[in-house]
Amino acid sequence: MPWYMTLWLLLTPILAMAILDFLIFIEYRDHNRNWIRDGRPHGLLYFFPDEIPRSRAVLRGRWGVVHKLGLRWLFVKPEWIDKNERLAHGMLIIYRAIVFLNLILITTALLMVTWSD
Repeated sequence: MPWYMTLWLLLTPILAMAILDFLIFIEYRDHNRNWIRDGRPHGLLYFFPDEIPRSRAVLRGRWGVVHKLGLRWLFVKPEWIDKNERLAHGMLIIYRAIVFLNLILITTALLMVTWSD
């Protein structure tokens, strides 16, 4: 696999997590009712200061919420992102593009490895 494909596959998941964290932060800050309705998710890379989980069970439960939310936002635009949320809308598009490009790249890399023999 070329070095640039390896670099892309290593860096873009971190970028996608950071974008998802940013979207969750916007929901937490500006659309708190929707954030509570979504299960009070924390970021993948950080926690909100007033929402630090006190036990591992709570932490595991919230990780599931974050993953479900990230997966749902790949296909359905959250209702709180409207025309006034231009930044959030743009970040959602970038998040989706990164995830789908990674899926295509991983599939291509697997096919290259399989057919290289």
